[in-house]
Amino acid sequence: MEENERIATLEQLHSTKRELQTVLDSLPISMRSENLRLKKREIEERLSNVEKGISTFSRKVVYV
Repeated sequence: MEENERIATLEQLHSTKRELQTVLDSLPISMRSENLRLKKREIEERLSNVEKGISTFSRKVVYV
């Protein structure tokens, strides 16, 4: 993968991580309904995937 593509992807992943973290932080503390718990789990799962992507694209050389 070319360096400029890697950097653009990494910037997009960091942006997505900030957005997901903002949504997660805005959820209420008490998770009384099942829908809220499900939404929180989905956001946490997406956040985990984004963090794995950041880890991958933070390397100097990325093979696709």
